[in-house]
Amino acid sequence: MAVGLLLLPLLVTGAVAILNGESLLVVGVLLLTYASYLVIWSLLALLASAIAPRQSDALVLLTAAWLVSSLLLPSLAVTEVSQRSSALGYIQSNLTMQADLESLAMAMMQAIRHLKH
Repeated sequence: MAVGLLLLPLLVTGAVAILNGESLLVVGVLLLTYASYLVIWSLLALLASAIAPRQSDALVLLTAAWLVSSLLLPSLAVTEVSQRSSALGYIQSNLTMQADLESLAMAMMQAIRHLKH
């Protein structure tokens, strides 16, 4: 019963999306992903409760796991991707500038040759 209540907002949103023309496959994949996330956290809650000697310790463990997975890891991922993409952009712009300079030098050499003749 509780799982159904937790899935209710997604079911309603999915139904509205389907009525607005969204693919049934897309909504189904979203529903499965959401349900998988719910199952994983439920299993983690059971594991934390089995390992921790007190309920408060289990709550602290789960809160720490949630903070790391929801706040810290996405932030680190965004930082890593932005550093890699900016480095690639920097290298690409340097290569493009070098090619432009070479083509400009070739054009100048041809112009100088043309002036000499």
